[in-house]
Amino acid sequence: DLTFALETTDGAPYSGPLTLVKDGASQARLEVAGALGSSPIDVMVRVTDVHGNSATQSLSVTILAPNSPPTDIALTGPGS
Repeated sequence: DLTFALETTDGAPYSGPLTLVKDGASQARLEVAGALGSSPIDVMVRVTDVHGNSATQSLSVTILAPNSPPTDIALTGPGS
């Protein structure tokens, strides 16, 4: 059974709009639990096993602007 934790890039506990939700004994998913801005969010994911062994992986989440709809469309052909 593994435990999962989000940390800041300097190893402190993370408290922001992202959260890890455990999905079974060895999986977790990242969820948004608050408002996101346009700046990247850099975190570390720490995974620890029952013996106290752990590993960390850096993760950067960037929110991109949604696709803008086309603004200059000309239709030709029957019925236009």
